[in-house]
Amino acid sequence: MQKNELVLGIKNISIFKKFGEDFFEAFIPHLKINDYNEGHPIITEGDSGRDMYLLLEGNVRVVKKTLSGDKYTAAVLKAENGIFFGEVGLLTEEKRTASIVSETKTKLA
Repeated sequence: MQKNELVLGIKNISIFKKFGEDFFEAFIPHLKINDYNEGHPIITEGDSGRDMYLLLEGNVRVVKKTLSGDKYTAAVLKAENGIFFGEVGLLTEEKRTASIVSETKTKLA
């Protein structure tokens, strides 16, 4: 992904819409870009984590467990909707409240 494509992808995410070019020049070098194939687990419910993810390409499923341990899909998140996730763990150090699994080929920052 080229730098200008990365900036455009991140600007699509609501929390970054008001930032200017200076912000992105400083922010982008700190990002780690990861590609995932369909079905790859990204976050596991109940794990600790301090990472937040920006969905740049593809779709992910939000998977929750019932009290009896059955899994269900709570939502499907699509990159074109300007999605980020994992912010709760980043901000509060609480355990992950859901699992995230790539539904398609996915690119995350």
